[in-house]
Amino acid sequence: MASVSSLDKDLAKLRLGKYTVQASNEAKAWIESTLGEHLAADDLMDALHDGTVLCRLANKLVPNSTKPKKSEMPFVQMENIAMFLKVCQDVLKLSQHDLFLTVDLYDFKDPAQVLQTIGAFSRIAHSRNPSVFPTAIGPKASVISPSATGKSKPPVPAKTAVSSWSKPVDELTTAPAWNIHQYGYMGGASQGTQGVVLGARRQITTASPHVPSLREKEERRKQHEEEIDARAAEEERERQRQEEANWLRREELQRKRQGEQEQASRARKDLELQERDAAEQEKIRLREEAHALREEEDAKRKEYEERLQAERAAQDRREYQEEANRFRASNQEHAVVTSEGDRIRELERQLEEARAREKAYLDKQQPSQKSSTRTITPPNDAEEREALRSAWQENQSRSVPPKPTSKPAFTHSARAAQRQRELQDEDDAAEAPRKSPGPPATPPRNTTPAASKTSPLASTRWGFKGASSKPIGGGMSVVQREMELERQRQKEWERNQEQLQEDRKLMTDKEIKEGGEMPWDIHQYGYTGGANQGTEQVAFGARRQIIGPKGQK
Repeated sequence: MASVSSLDKDLAKLRLGKYTVQASNEAKAWIESTLGEHLAADDLMDALHDGTVLCRLANKLVPNSTKPKKSEMPFVQMENIAMFLKVCQDVLKLSQHDLFLTVDLYDFKDPAQVLQTIGAFSRIAHSRNPSVFPTAIGPKASVISPSATGKSKPPVPAKTAVSSWSKPVDELTTAPAWNIHQYGYMGGASQGTQGVVLGARRQITTASPHVPSLREKEERRKQHEEEIDARAAEEERERQRQEEANWLRREELQRKRQGEQEQASRARKDLELQERDAAEQEKIRLREEAHALREEEDAKRKEYEERLQAERAAQDRREYQEEANRFRASNQEHAVVTSEGDRIRELERQLEEARAREKAYLDKQQPSQKSSTRTITPPNDAEEREALRSAWQENQSRSVPPKPTSKPAFTHSARAAQRQRELQDEDDAAEAPRKSPGPPATPPRNTTPAASKTSPLASTRWGFKGASSKPIGGGMSVVQREMELERQRQKEWERNQEQLQEDRKLMTDKEIKEGGEMPWDIHQYGYTGGANQGTEQVAFGARRQIIGPKGQK
């Protein structure tokens, strides 16, 4: 089936075929040289699309003939193009076949017609004002040569065969047998299509088909072209109206969007102001609450401080009373301790006197002892120690005032009074007359006199290893003695712990199995005993015995 194409498409194809790059570059170069500036776009149609360049060309030839507007809106650009065409038609008197339509440039429908209009404009401008338009587009006009106006196709070769051309095929392959312009043409002279039946009556009144004349054909062609142009113009006007409606619609939408944005902005600002006011009110409320809370806390603190001052005053009075009581109790205790120390010193003095009397008695009896064979056995250390222990226990069995529950907090006056009392006791002990020696006695001899000055607590009540030999004298209070004994116990416990750690390091697995104390907690750090493969007949470096030895049944 043959392809069907519309007339508009065929005409558009023909018009586009006349537009060449060389002609476009020539027109662009002429415009740039005339205006004295470079066009921004590479393509000529893009450079002339808004119509401002054409209006400037018209103003250069006819000053103030157009007022172009630089805008991106379609109808403004089309208005600029229309002003240029109006100048060309009204002022320059260009013919209709040299003018292009607005859509030919704006919609790129007929670029060749645009080039033709620019060429005609350049020729008229050059003829009117050669100083402003020194050149024109195209070569100079000259006499038309036949070669330029003749046929471009080569001549048809001569046909050798001759026929009557009774068939249409013969017209292409043979030459006519006679001059068909003089003697007629036999081809196509058939009445078969005219309703003629051979043997019947001839139909003379049958209307022959109407054959249009050349004038009618020309009128039809012009009418058809006018219809095409009118339809194109109507389409262009419709497109412009549509574009204007779309532009108005976009403008309306933009105004509406701007109004909505402004309304949203105002609403947002109002909301921010409300939030700011609410935040300020909340800050004021919190500040007032904090102020009220501080005032309440200040009142409570003041009340608490007053109550605390009252309690502190009462506590000070009670402490003063307790301190006075403790001071009296310590005075009594010091008196008791002083009397006990004096008693011990008196016993030691009596013991020394007894030893001196015994020594004098033995010296007197020494000659008689030389003649006698009996030997006197001196008392040993155990007997002397037992005698001292019995004396100390007798002294301890006496009633002692109760000990204070806590260390008395001595003030400066209390310490001064205690120190004065100790000095007074020392002076009294120094000035006291020695008692007369009692009857001679023979207590067991003490080979270590210095041990008698040591407190018996060091070997009886607090019999720990490495006890200090420093005597706990009667010049110390009960609390001081207790503190000194507690320090000695702490030191002894630390030494025992160090010795225990050293012993644990030297303990073996055998000692642990036999009941010795473990050097660490095996439930926390693990047990290394028993993890020995030496009893399982495992020899390192030898092959591993997987199965039993051979020969076992």
